[in-house]
Order: sequence, then structure tokens, then C-alpha cells
Amino acid sequence: MASKLFNSLLGASGVPLLFDGMDMMHVGIWDLKLRRSDYAGPAVRVRRQSDNAEIDIDFLPNGSVDMATYEAYGTGSEKVITVYDQSGNGFDFTQSTLANAPYLATSSYNGNSCIKFSDGIRMRVTDFTDWNGLADCHFIMAQRQTVLTTGYPLIGGSGGRIVNWTAGASDNVYWGESGSNRSQYTKKNRGGQLVRYTFDGGAATNALKARMFVNQIELTAGVVGNHATTFPNETHLDWNGTPLNGGAGMTSEYFGFYYIGQNLTSEKLLAIENRLKADQLTFTSSQLLCIGDSLTANSSNGGSGSANSYPNLLNDALEIYTGATWIPSNLGAAAERLAVEITNRFASQVLESRDECKANDVVVLWGGTNDLAGDMTGGSTIVNATLAAAVSLCTSAAVDGFDVYFPNMLPREDVDNVNPTFEADRASFNSQLANELAGVATVVDVAAIANLSEPTNTTYFLGDKVHLTDAGNALIANAVAAAIEANL
Repeated sequence: MASKLFNSLLGASGVPLLFDGMDMMHVGIWDLKLRRSDYAGPAVRVRRQSDNAEIDIDFLPNGSVDMATYEAYGTGSEKVITVYDQSGNGFDFTQSTLANAPYLATSSYNGNSCIKFSDGIRMRVTDFTDWNGLADCHFIMAQRQTVLTTGYPLIGGSGGRIVNWTAGASDNVYWGESGSNRSQYTKKNRGGQLVRYTFDGGAATNALKARMFVNQIELTAGVVGNHATTFPNETHLDWNGTPLNGGAGMTSEYFGFYYIGQNLTSEKLLAIENRLKADQLTFTSSQLLCIGDSLTANSSNGGSGSANSYPNLLNDALEIYTGATWIPSNLGAAAERLAVEITNRFASQVLESRDECKANDVVVLWGGTNDLAGDMTGGSTIVNATLAAAVSLCTSAAVDGFDVYFPNMLPREDVDNVNPTFEADRASFNSQLANELAGVATVVDVAAIANLSEPTNTTYFLGDKVHLTDAGNALIANAVAAAIEANL
């Protein structure tokens, strides 16, 4: 089924290519896939560093760029000095200085060919005035941002930053910035993204004339700015990996870049984005993030890299249950408390890591045992604080678009001299958990598994009477996998 989808996107069996039949006035198409049947030119031009010889890299009959020819030329990572415009308008991006030119690569993210940008890399369409005075124009990027501090992937030649990335705790991207005027922003590095920047001269307010859509969802936070009814005059179109104020810039993989200076209907834009998203970014694989303490990290039984850690066994079980590919990440760390250390890193390691282009986005949060075990007095205060942390983290993940799972708490017998009420506190925590997390997370009742009820059972528990053996990890993995599979 996937092969039919991708063949249709490439125009097989008479199916039109993406921009076939579209008026090419005010259009630029820069892509490593063929997007117009009427375009008979190459994809890119590269220069060999050893002798400055140059060749064009063409499209293959299936519409993809000829990576074999590129990789066989010189070192296999020669610099791209021209990205040809498939619209026929001659809006070619160029860079004559090799030190500032990007190169082609095969993305580890999706296996597609991409144009690789990093700090200091820039290409330009010179004397680009096509957009000046337009009431409507759109820039669409199919991209993956892998490292980002400060930089601007798209700017106007007179220095106005059409799109600006800025570093800091939030790592935002702004669209429509001129001086201090900023209109929209989004987080960085959330896997593959189809980002559309739309200048809408007919919008009701000045601030909303510059609009941003990420994976077809409009962002409306932080809307400010003062924008005229027509696009500001600029002299060049720059495609950048350059930092703004020194320091490291961006590491970026671009699969395609498109300029459309037309007043398109929302239905037409959606159709274009649907084709691009399916072709460049959407996967059948699913994302699996497991975050927690040493039970997740498997730190007492071979570490997170062990094939028998519960997250790795969970991945194996899910692939058996679903017949699909899952991409696991073990975010466990020893001795951490749910309400303190796990909470402190949850946003950066989970919320900002969601890949919106995966088939499923799942987070398994397992913690709280160290909160209860480490409290010297025990009782309702620590139980309620730990429950509150669970609710807060699960809610934030659910709002972000994750499917959230929370295994409840297992017994342990190493805490007699620390929290004498641990077992009573654990029972209280577990009894309230499902009700507290209703609507935001699925509670997996691992505490009800008979073989995990007695920490002295060395088939399933290690000698410390807290951590699990390979067999114990397998029980956790199977229980969580069954819960996830039931909800797919």
C-alpha cells in the first residue's frame, strides 16, 4: 500500500505531479523530488572541491534525485552550489563560496534525500523582487531541525527577517519579524515538520497578516507586530543556517522548500500540504518515550542499553502486537523522584520531543516510588504531592498530543528504616491513581500481577528487593504493551 502511495506522489500511472496544472506566476519550487511534469532540468548543481569541476545532478525516472551519481562524485559529500527552481521562473538558489554551501545527504530521520544546512551555510536567490507588493504569499518548508540556537532560515535581502529563530529556554521561531515586530512562534526540533508561513494581506488585523502553520495547525500564541497590507519590499531571498549574534547556528535537513505568491483557497493549500506531508514526513512507525526512575533505566540490571530493559522489551512486544515499527527512547534515570527530578526534565525530554509525523506518539511515565520511599514521615502529604505530580505531567503530555500510560507502584522491601509507612502509602497512591488520571492517562495495573506482589521472589526481583530481573521486566513490558495495543 505504501508503494502505491509514493508512486502516485511521483506521478506514476499517469497521476499528476504536485504542481502540475498550477499557474506558475509567483511560484518557486526547490525540491529533491520532481514536482512538475513540464520541468526537464536537473535538481541541483554541485562543485567538486578537489578541482572545482562541476556537474548537474538529475532526477531519476521515478522522480527522486540521483543520489548514486552525487555520492560517486568526488568525496560523496560535495557542495551544492545551485538548487534549481522547478517552476520555470529561474528563481535558482545559488552559493559560489564552497565554505558557505550545503551538501546532499540521506536523512537518518526518514531515509529521504535532503539538503543539509549547518552554521554559516547560506544560499540566495539574487534580485528576488517577485514578492514585493503582493497581498498574499506563502512559504512552505518540509524540514527537520536537529540542532538550533540562533539563526534565520528565511530572510529578505535588505535585512528584514522574514523568519527568525531565537535561542533561549523556549527556542522559538518567529515569522513576520521586522525589527522588534514578531507575530508567531513555535518550538524547535519536534521531529519532521511541515511549516507554512503565510502573509495574508486581507487578514482582519495587522498582527495576523503574518500567520504560521505547523503540520497544518495554525499557531496563534504570541501574536504581535505591525504589518502593512502588502508584502514589504525585499531584494533577495536567503535560505540560511547562519547565526544571528554569534555562537552556533542550525543543523537542518530540508526536504523541500516552496514559494507561492498567490491567493490560494484554504482547500488548495491543504491539498498541497497533504501531498507534501505524506510524501516527505509521514511514517508508519510510532514514537515510544519511556521516562521514569531506575526501574525504567534498568540501572541495577544492565542499564538502559540492555535488550531486557522493560522499554526495549516493550518495544519488542508492541511490534509483535501491532505488526508495525516503534522507535523507543529510554529516558529513565536512577534515584529520581516524580515530583522533583522527573518533573524538572519532563518538558525538555518529553514535551519538546513529540514527533507529530509519527503514526502514534506514546509516553509511558513510571515513577513515584522514590518520592514515597524517601519521605521520613510518610502519610497523606507525600502521597498527595506525588499524585499531583503524576496528574500534572500526564495532563501536559496529553495536551501536547501524546497517548499517556502510567504503570502503578510495585512493592519494595528496602525502606523499613526510611519510610515505615511505605506500604500503606503505596496502597493509598495506587487506589487513587486511576481516578486522578481519568481522561488524561491509562493506568496500567502492574501491581496486580501476582508474580510481582512479593519483592523476595528472586525470579522477578533482584536481591535488593526493589529492582526487577529480566523476567520481571518482561511482565511489565507485556502489561504495558497490552494496554497500548487495546487503545490503538
